[in-house]
Amino acid sequence: MSVSITLEALTILDAIERRGSFAAAAGEFDRATSSLSYQMQKLEQDLDIMIFDRSGHKATLLRRGNLSWKEGE
Repeated sequence: MSVSITLEALTILDAIERRGSFAAAAGEFDRATSSLSYQMQKLEQDLDIMIFDRSGHKATLLRRGNLSWKEGE
């Protein structure tokens, strides 16, 4: 199965990382936080990977090699 990642999804991902939160990134795009959250959840589902650790108050971008990264989850 082939998955396409849209430029919009990558732009949103970048904004969340730069701004440090979904809410701040949503303000950059003048969109609702839930809209960005939905788009990232869909991307995670399509790719079958976790992109963000949402266990705390902030969503933290996971990186390969980081101890918080869990392969296959």
